[in-house]
Amino acid sequence: MTQAYSVPSPENEHAIEDEYLILSLADETFGLELSRVEEIRCWETATRVPNQPSFVRGVMNLRGTIIPLLDLRDRLQMEVCEYTGETIVVVVLVEDGLGQRKVGVVVDAVSDVVGTTVEVSASRSEYGGALDIELLHGLIAVDEQVIRLLDVDKLLPARLADNGQ
Repeated sequence: MTQAYSVPSPENEHAIEDEYLILSLADETFGLELSRVEEIRCWETATRVPNQPSFVRGVMNLRGTIIPLLDLRDRLQMEVCEYTGETIVVVVLVEDGLGQRKVGVVVDAVSDVVGTTVEVSASRSEYGGALDIELLHGLIAVDEQVIRLLDVDKLLPARLADNGQ
């Protein structure tokens, strides 16, 4: 059974129906909007780009398009691990100041797709300020597990989004 909980957003006071790709980072579970997922690939060596935040692992050539690669563990301030042949890159569409573009997100594994309705409310008080919600879109409960839904558009820091890198 899937239950949805809200991460408050002053701009949105409505239900959002969507499907989410469930992914793993260490022992933690997250979700990405399936409608924003372009493809799922195995890890390939990235080309490093100097002077980038630590979670930007470089860029990759995706059929003629150069896209940035973000280490989601590092972006979420989790312990970083070595990449293996089982490391996954999820290519997502991100909206930024320049429009829509592709970004590769490095994760440990993907496992499932779940459908749910996420209620988005305008009140932060229901969380008591204890939950860091900067990168979250919402929370859902699937069986006994709480899954944090990531806001794909907030994965890129403002500096990268503004520069169009």
